[in-house]
Amino acid sequence: MSAGLRKRPLWARGLDRLRYGFGAAGKARKRAAEAAARTVAFERLPTDGDGTLSQRRYASYEAYVDHQASKLTQIERRLRRVEAEDLDSFRTAFADCAALQGRHTVLCLGARLGTEVRALMDLGHLAVGVDLNPGQANRYVLHGDFHQLVFPDASFTAVYTNTLDHVFDLPRMVSEICRVLKPGGALIADVVPGFDEGHLPGEYESTFWSNVDELVDALTAAGLLAPAENMSVILLGGRVRGHTLATNDHWAIAMLSDLVIDLAVLGTNGISRDRGLTTPVPAVSAVKRKVVEVSRRRLFVGVHTKFGINSFCKFADVSDFETLVTDTGMSSHDAHRYSALGPAVVRV
Repeated sequence: MSAGLRKRPLWARGLDRLRYGFGAAGKARKRAAEAAARTVAFERLPTDGDGTLSQRRYASYEAYVDHQASKLTQIERRLRRVEAEDLDSFRTAFADCAALQGRHTVLCLGARLGTEVRALMDLGHLAVGVDLNPGQANRYVLHGDFHQLVFPDASFTAVYTNTLDHVFDLPRMVSEICRVLKPGGALIADVVPGFDEGHLPGEYESTFWSNVDELVDALTAAGLLAPAENMSVILLGGRVRGHTLATNDHWAIAMLSDLVIDLAVLGTNGISRDRGLTTPVPAVSAVKRKVVEVSRRRLFVGVHTKFGINSFCKFADVSDFETLVTDTGMSSHDAHRYSALGPAVVRV
Protein backbone atom coordinates (compact mmCIF):
# COMPACT_ATOMS: atom_id res chain seq x y z
CA MET A 1 0.00 0.00 0.00
CA SER A 2 1.45 3.38 -0.96
CA ALA A 3 2.10 6.13 1.56
CA GLY A 4 -0.82 8.14 0.20
CA LEU A 5 -3.23 5.27 0.91
CA ARG A 6 -2.31 4.52 4.54
CA LYS A 7 -4.98 4.91 7.20
CA ARG A 8 -4.60 7.58 9.87
CA PRO A 9 -2.38 6.32 12.71
CA LEU A 10 -4.18 4.52 15.54
CA TRP A 11 -2.93 7.09 18.07
CA ALA A 12 -4.47 9.93 16.03
CA ARG A 13 -7.85 8.20 15.92
CA GLY A 14 -7.57 7.54 19.65
CA LEU A 15 -6.95 11.23 20.34
CA ASP A 16 -10.06 12.09 18.31
CA ARG A 17 -12.16 9.80 20.50
CA LEU A 18 -10.71 11.29 23.68
CA ARG A 19 -11.32 14.82 22.40
CA TYR A 20 -14.83 14.38 20.94
CA GLY A 21 -16.23 11.23 22.53
CA PHE A 22 -17.49 7.97 21.06
CA GLY A 23 -20.30 6.97 18.72
CA ALA A 24 -22.59 9.18 16.68
CA ALA A 25 -22.46 12.04 19.21
CA GLY A 26 -18.66 12.08 19.07
CA LYS A 27 -18.68 12.16 15.28
CA ALA A 28 -21.20 15.02 15.33
CA ARG A 29 -19.01 17.02 17.74
CA LYS A 30 -15.98 16.40 15.53
CA ARG A 31 -17.85 17.59 12.40
CA ALA A 32 -19.03 20.72 14.24
CA ALA A 33 -15.48 21.49 15.40
CA GLU A 34 -14.14 20.99 11.88
CA ALA A 35 -16.84 23.31 10.46
CA ALA A 36 -15.98 25.99 13.04
CA ALA A 37 -12.28 25.68 12.23
CA ARG A 38 -13.07 25.96 8.52
CA THR A 39 -15.02 29.18 9.14
CA VAL A 40 -12.13 30.71 11.11
CA ALA A 41 -9.61 29.67 8.45
CA PHE A 42 -11.77 31.20 5.70
CA GLU A 43 -12.12 34.48 7.60
CA ARG A 44 -8.33 34.68 8.01
CA LEU A 45 -7.51 33.62 4.44
CA PRO A 46 -5.51 36.28 2.54
CA THR A 47 -7.48 36.98 -0.64
CA ASP A 48 -7.57 39.25 -3.64
CA GLY A 49 -10.68 40.25 -5.57
CA ASP A 50 -11.78 42.24 -8.59
CA GLY A 51 -15.28 42.92 -7.31
CA THR A 52 -16.73 39.73 -8.81
CA LEU A 53 -14.81 36.73 -7.46
CA SER A 54 -12.38 36.30 -4.59
CA GLN A 55 -9.07 34.48 -4.93
CA ARG A 56 -6.52 32.97 -2.60
CA ARG A 57 -3.40 35.11 -2.58
CA TYR A 58 -0.32 33.37 -3.97
CA ALA A 59 3.24 34.70 -4.12
CA SER A 60 3.47 33.60 -7.77
CA TYR A 61 1.90 31.39 -10.41
CA GLU A 62 4.52 28.77 -9.60
CA ALA A 63 3.41 28.82 -5.95
CA TYR A 64 -0.18 28.22 -7.10
CA VAL A 65 0.88 25.27 -9.28
CA ASP A 66 2.91 23.69 -6.46
CA HIS A 67 0.05 24.10 -3.98
CA GLN A 68 -2.59 22.60 -6.27
CA ALA A 69 -0.33 19.74 -7.37
CA SER A 70 0.23 18.76 -3.73
CA LYS A 71 -3.47 18.08 -3.15
CA LEU A 72 -3.49 14.53 -4.52
CA THR A 73 -1.19 13.33 -1.75
CA GLN A 74 -3.74 14.49 0.81
CA ILE A 75 -6.87 13.08 -0.83
CA GLU A 76 -5.76 9.99 -2.77
CA ARG A 77 -6.69 7.54 0.00
CA ARG A 78 -10.21 8.96 0.17
CA LEU A 79 -10.55 9.00 -3.63
CA ARG A 80 -9.52 5.35 -3.83
CA ARG A 81 -11.96 4.41 -1.08
CA VAL A 82 -14.97 5.94 -2.86
CA GLU A 83 -13.78 5.33 -6.43
CA ALA A 84 -16.44 2.74 -7.31
CA GLU A 85 -19.20 4.92 -5.87
CA ASP A 86 -17.91 8.00 -7.71
CA LEU A 87 -17.68 6.06 -10.97
CA ASP A 88 -21.31 5.00 -10.71
CA SER A 89 -22.35 8.56 -9.83
CA PHE A 90 -20.49 10.01 -12.83
CA ARG A 91 -21.99 7.40 -15.18
CA THR A 92 -25.51 8.23 -14.03
CA ALA A 93 -24.98 11.99 -14.25
CA PHE A 94 -23.36 11.85 -17.71
CA ALA A 95 -25.99 9.46 -19.08
CA ASP A 96 -28.68 11.98 -18.04
CA CYS A 97 -26.77 15.03 -19.31
CA ALA A 98 -28.53 16.42 -22.39
CA ALA A 99 -25.51 18.59 -23.28
CA LEU A 100 -23.44 15.44 -23.90
CA GLN A 101 -25.87 13.99 -26.43
CA GLY A 102 -24.18 13.92 -29.83
CA ARG A 103 -20.89 15.20 -28.37
CA HIS A 104 -18.46 12.30 -28.37
CA THR A 105 -15.01 13.85 -27.77
CA VAL A 106 -14.67 15.15 -24.23
CA LEU A 107 -11.80 16.83 -22.38
CA CYS A 108 -11.93 16.64 -18.57
CA LEU A 109 -10.10 19.42 -16.71
CA GLY A 110 -8.62 18.83 -13.25
CA ALA A 111 -9.46 15.12 -13.57
CA ARG A 112 -7.18 13.80 -10.79
CA LEU A 113 -7.38 9.98 -10.97
CA GLY A 114 -9.65 10.06 -14.01
CA THR A 115 -12.87 8.60 -12.61
CA GLU A 116 -14.97 10.95 -14.77
CA VAL A 117 -12.91 9.98 -17.83
CA ARG A 118 -13.60 6.30 -17.19
CA ALA A 119 -17.32 7.02 -16.82
CA LEU A 120 -17.41 8.86 -20.15
CA MET A 121 -15.52 6.04 -21.88
CA ASP A 122 -17.96 3.50 -20.44
CA LEU A 123 -20.75 5.49 -22.12
CA GLY A 124 -19.00 5.42 -25.50
CA HIS A 125 -17.27 8.81 -25.49
CA LEU A 126 -13.67 9.39 -26.51
CA ALA A 127 -12.38 11.15 -23.39
CA VAL A 128 -9.10 12.26 -21.84
CA GLY A 129 -8.24 14.21 -18.71
CA VAL A 130 -5.56 16.70 -17.69
CA ASP A 131 -4.35 17.50 -14.19
CA LEU A 132 -1.37 19.16 -12.54
CA ASN A 133 -0.79 15.91 -10.65
CA PRO A 134 -2.45 12.83 -12.17
CA GLY A 135 -0.45 10.46 -9.99
CA GLN A 136 1.65 7.56 -11.20
CA ALA A 137 0.84 5.40 -14.25
CA ASN A 138 -2.51 7.09 -14.87
CA ARG A 139 -4.01 5.69 -18.09
CA TYR A 140 -6.80 8.26 -18.23
CA VAL A 141 -5.24 11.60 -17.28
CA LEU A 142 -2.30 13.47 -18.77
CA HIS A 143 -0.08 15.85 -16.87
CA GLY A 144 -1.17 19.34 -17.89
CA ASP A 145 -2.40 22.79 -16.92
CA PHE A 146 -5.88 23.95 -17.93
CA HIS A 147 -4.55 27.51 -18.19
CA GLN A 148 -2.31 26.44 -21.12
CA LEU A 149 -3.66 23.34 -22.84
CA VAL A 150 -1.46 21.50 -25.34
CA PHE A 151 -4.31 20.42 -27.63
CA PRO A 152 -4.91 22.01 -31.06
CA ASP A 153 -7.78 24.39 -31.74
CA ALA A 154 -11.25 22.82 -32.14
CA SER A 155 -10.18 19.43 -30.74
CA PHE A 156 -13.21 18.56 -28.59
CA THR A 157 -16.99 18.72 -28.77
CA ALA A 158 -17.32 19.08 -24.98
CA VAL A 159 -15.24 20.10 -21.98
CA TYR A 160 -16.15 18.88 -18.49
CA THR A 161 -14.80 20.19 -15.18
CA ASN A 162 -15.66 20.24 -11.50
CA THR A 163 -12.63 22.37 -10.62
CA LEU A 164 -13.66 25.97 -11.32
CA ASP A 165 -12.95 26.67 -7.65
CA HIS A 166 -9.31 25.68 -8.26
CA VAL A 167 -8.65 28.19 -11.05
CA PHE A 168 -5.88 30.78 -10.87
CA ASP A 169 -6.96 32.93 -13.82
CA LEU A 170 -10.58 32.40 -14.91
CA PRO A 171 -10.47 34.48 -18.15
CA ARG A 172 -7.33 32.62 -19.23
CA MET A 173 -8.93 29.24 -18.51
CA VAL A 174 -12.13 30.20 -20.35
CA SER A 175 -10.08 31.37 -23.32
CA GLU A 176 -8.37 27.98 -23.49
CA ILE A 177 -11.72 26.16 -23.23
CA CYS A 178 -13.15 28.23 -26.10
CA ARG A 179 -10.03 27.57 -28.16
CA VAL A 180 -10.11 23.77 -27.89
CA LEU A 181 -13.89 23.46 -28.33
CA LYS A 182 -15.29 22.82 -31.79
CA PRO A 183 -17.98 25.25 -33.05
CA GLY A 184 -21.18 24.39 -31.20
CA GLY A 185 -19.21 22.69 -28.41
CA ALA A 186 -20.31 22.76 -24.78
CA LEU A 187 -18.74 23.45 -21.40
CA ILE A 188 -20.27 21.21 -18.73
CA ALA A 189 -19.37 22.19 -15.17
CA ASP A 190 -20.23 20.91 -11.73
CA VAL A 191 -19.93 23.84 -9.32
CA VAL A 192 -20.12 24.15 -5.55
CA PRO A 193 -22.44 26.67 -3.87
CA GLY A 194 -20.98 30.02 -2.81
CA PHE A 195 -19.87 30.93 0.70
CA ASP A 196 -23.12 32.86 1.27
CA GLU A 197 -24.95 29.65 0.32
CA GLY A 198 -23.23 27.53 2.96
CA HIS A 199 -20.07 26.24 1.25
CA LEU A 200 -16.80 27.54 2.68
CA PRO A 201 -13.52 27.11 0.79
CA GLY A 202 -11.11 24.57 2.18
CA GLU A 203 -7.35 24.23 2.10
CA TYR A 204 -6.96 24.04 -1.68
CA GLU A 205 -9.72 26.14 -3.26
CA SER A 206 -8.13 29.08 -5.06
CA THR A 207 -11.20 30.89 -6.45
CA PHE A 208 -14.53 31.31 -4.67
CA TRP A 209 -17.81 33.16 -5.01
CA SER A 210 -20.58 34.30 -2.69
CA ASN A 211 -23.28 32.61 -4.80
CA VAL A 212 -23.52 30.65 -8.03
CA ASP A 213 -25.08 33.59 -9.89
CA GLU A 214 -21.86 35.50 -9.24
CA LEU A 215 -19.86 32.71 -10.89
CA VAL A 216 -22.18 32.73 -13.92
CA ASP A 217 -21.68 36.49 -14.25
CA ALA A 218 -17.91 36.02 -14.07
CA LEU A 219 -17.94 33.29 -16.72
CA THR A 220 -19.97 35.53 -19.00
CA ALA A 221 -17.63 38.45 -18.38
CA ALA A 222 -14.68 36.16 -19.13
CA GLY A 223 -15.99 35.74 -22.65
CA LEU A 224 -17.60 32.31 -22.55
CA LEU A 225 -20.61 33.43 -24.60
CA ALA A 226 -19.03 35.99 -26.89
CA PRO A 227 -17.08 33.61 -29.21
CA ALA A 228 -20.24 31.81 -30.37
CA GLU A 229 -20.73 32.60 -34.07
CA ASN A 230 -24.53 32.40 -33.88
CA MET A 231 -24.88 34.54 -30.77
CA SER A 232 -24.77 38.25 -30.04
CA VAL A 233 -24.18 39.49 -26.50
CA ILE A 234 -26.11 42.67 -25.57
CA LEU A 235 -25.18 44.42 -22.33
CA LEU A 236 -27.87 46.35 -20.49
CA GLY A 237 -26.97 49.88 -19.51
CA GLY A 238 -27.39 51.10 -15.94
CA ARG A 239 -25.67 51.44 -12.61
CA VAL A 240 -23.12 48.66 -12.18
CA ARG A 241 -23.14 46.80 -8.87
CA GLY A 242 -19.55 46.52 -7.67
CA HIS A 243 -19.97 43.02 -6.25
CA THR A 244 -21.63 41.24 -9.18
CA LEU A 245 -21.01 43.62 -12.13
CA ALA A 246 -24.76 43.44 -12.88
CA THR A 247 -26.55 46.57 -14.10
CA ASN A 248 -29.76 47.90 -12.59
CA ASP A 249 -31.86 51.00 -11.83
CA HIS A 250 -34.11 52.86 -14.26
CA TRP A 251 -31.63 52.85 -17.18
CA ALA A 252 -31.69 49.04 -17.37
CA ILE A 253 -35.47 48.96 -16.93
CA ALA A 254 -35.94 51.50 -19.75
CA MET A 255 -33.82 49.40 -22.12
CA LEU A 256 -35.69 46.22 -21.21
CA SER A 257 -39.00 47.94 -21.95
CA ASP A 258 -38.11 48.02 -25.65
CA LEU A 259 -37.27 44.30 -25.83
CA VAL A 260 -39.34 41.17 -26.39
CA ILE A 261 -37.40 38.26 -24.84
CA ASP A 262 -38.17 34.78 -26.11
CA LEU A 263 -36.58 32.93 -23.17
CA ALA A 264 -35.32 34.50 -19.95
CA VAL A 265 -33.03 32.51 -17.64
CA LEU A 266 -33.17 33.93 -14.13
CA GLY A 267 -31.60 33.28 -10.76
CA THR A 268 -32.58 34.58 -7.36
CA ASN A 269 -31.54 34.74 -3.72
CA GLY A 270 -34.63 32.92 -2.51
CA ILE A 271 -37.61 31.01 -3.90
CA SER A 272 -40.56 29.69 -1.92
CA ARG A 273 -44.03 28.39 -2.68
CA ASP A 274 -45.79 31.15 -0.75
CA ARG A 275 -43.59 34.19 -1.51
CA GLY A 276 -42.31 33.35 -4.97
CA LEU A 277 -38.89 34.62 -6.08
CA THR A 278 -37.23 37.27 -3.94
CA THR A 279 -34.00 39.25 -3.74
CA PRO A 280 -32.66 41.57 -0.99
CA VAL A 281 -31.99 44.60 -3.24
CA PRO A 282 -35.02 46.61 -4.48
CA ALA A 283 -33.19 47.89 -7.60
CA VAL A 284 -32.26 44.35 -8.62
CA SER A 285 -35.80 43.16 -7.96
CA ALA A 286 -37.18 45.88 -10.23
CA VAL A 287 -34.94 44.82 -13.13
CA LYS A 288 -35.83 41.14 -12.71
CA ARG A 289 -39.53 42.03 -12.51
CA LYS A 290 -39.24 43.85 -15.86
CA VAL A 291 -37.48 40.82 -17.39
CA VAL A 292 -40.38 38.63 -16.28
CA GLU A 293 -42.83 41.14 -17.76
CA VAL A 294 -41.22 41.35 -21.24
CA SER A 295 -40.34 37.65 -21.68
CA ARG A 296 -42.50 35.02 -23.35
CA ARG A 297 -40.97 32.09 -21.45
CA ARG A 298 -38.99 31.95 -18.24
CA LEU A 299 -36.54 29.42 -16.83
CA PHE A 300 -35.19 29.46 -13.27
CA VAL A 301 -31.77 27.97 -12.47
CA GLY A 302 -30.50 27.68 -8.88
CA VAL A 303 -29.07 25.32 -6.30
CA HIS A 304 -31.51 23.51 -4.00
CA THR A 305 -30.43 25.61 -0.98
CA LYS A 306 -32.24 28.62 -2.48
CA PHE A 307 -35.61 26.86 -2.17
CA GLY A 308 -37.67 27.64 0.90
CA ILE A 309 -35.79 30.93 1.37
CA ASN A 310 -37.55 34.31 1.52
CA SER A 311 -35.65 37.52 0.89
CA PHE A 312 -36.83 41.16 0.95
CA CYS A 313 -38.30 42.05 -2.48
CA LYS A 314 -40.52 39.80 -4.57
CA PHE A 315 -40.24 39.97 -8.36
CA ALA A 316 -42.12 36.89 -9.62
CA ASP A 317 -44.40 34.02 -8.68
CA VAL A 318 -43.32 30.39 -9.08
CA SER A 319 -46.17 29.97 -11.58
CA ASP A 320 -44.54 32.58 -13.86
CA PHE A 321 -41.88 30.01 -14.81
CA GLU A 322 -42.01 27.21 -17.34
CA THR A 323 -39.22 25.20 -15.73
CA LEU A 324 -37.24 25.20 -12.47
CA VAL A 325 -33.78 23.66 -12.78
CA THR A 326 -31.92 22.69 -9.62
CA ASP A 327 -29.64 19.96 -8.29
CA THR A 328 -30.46 16.56 -6.84
CA GLY A 329 -30.19 17.97 -3.32
CA MET A 330 -33.89 18.82 -3.66
CA SER A 331 -36.05 15.88 -2.60
CA SER A 332 -38.59 14.38 -4.99
CA HIS A 333 -41.30 15.36 -2.49
CA ASP A 334 -40.30 19.06 -2.62
CA ALA A 335 -39.97 18.88 -6.41
CA HIS A 336 -43.55 17.60 -6.64
CA ARG A 337 -44.81 20.41 -4.38
CA TYR A 338 -43.22 23.08 -6.60
CA SER A 339 -44.39 21.41 -9.82
CA ALA A 340 -47.94 21.51 -8.44
CA LEU A 341 -47.73 25.31 -8.84
CA GLY A 342 -47.27 24.99 -12.61
CA PRO A 343 -43.60 24.69 -13.69
CA ALA A 344 -41.75 21.50 -14.50
CA VAL A 345 -38.99 20.77 -11.98
CA VAL A 346 -35.74 19.34 -13.35
CA ARG A 347 -33.12 18.00 -10.92
CA VAL A 348 -29.66 17.49 -12.45
